Amino acid sequence: MPTLRKELAYLWAIFVSLKNASSGVISYTQIKDYMAIYGDLSTFEVDAIRSLDILHSKEINNHG
Repeated sequence: MPTLRKELAYLWAIFVSLKNASSGVISYTQIKDYMAIYGDLSTFEVDAIRSLDILHSKEINNHG
């Protein structure tokens, strides 16, 4: 199992929060709504969250 670097743990927490509130793929609209409540995310952070969601979907499709 990969180890998550401590300084990136907050991105995982945001991803999990968004994923739990989503019925499918995390949309940019959902990320924008998240930012309206919790504050802005950088382009890197948004891209990282979207990448995690893509990887999650691939993993589900491979094992689901």
